[in-house]
Amino acid sequence: MLNLKLKNFCLFACLFFLSFKIYSQSIMIGDKQYKSTKSFRFEYAESYMSGPLFIKVARDKKNGFIWLETDLHNNVYHFKGKIIIYLENGLTIKCIDRGIKDSYNGKIIAVYKLTFKEMVSLCESDITTVRFSVGDKWNNMTYLAKNKYYEKKSDGWIIEKIEMFENTTSYICNLLEKD
Repeated sequence: MLNLKLKNFCLFACLFFLSFKIYSQSIMIGDKQYKSTKSFRFEYAESYMSGPLFIKVARDKKNGFIWLETDLHNNVYHFKGKIIIYLENGLTIKCIDRGIKDSYNGKIIAVYKLTFKEMVSLCESDITTVRFSVGDKWNNMTYLAKNKYYEKKSDGWIIEKIEMFENTTSYICNLLEKD
């Protein structure tokens, strides 16, 4: 009887820690892991990009990061130059390209640093749009990605599109409250 209880406890503990690891949100920069928000899906305003822009906001003990990821199916291009984050309250945040980039399986990734003050601004107002550039040595294309997505209805068939706006502030505020 005691052996069965011990086995059940061990099974429960393993499942608990496994589910915690699966559902915990973080990003890796080099060999360091940082707590992050969930991934936000932003749609391109008139673009030939092959997939949406995914954004995560992460933090270390003092400052933060914004993680951009998109599907290019081309490892020659990468995020290039500064980005501009537009907030619902009219403020803008400009981030400088510090060369933190990567690519894998046709996706490109860039990480931009945020000050604590900029993190607080992101906590106070939703991100509406992100302006960024993608390019190689010779070309540079600028895109706008908007915080909206479409919900499909009725068994996978697109019968009705409902435009939705994703709340980013609550996730970023929760991130700032964590130790």
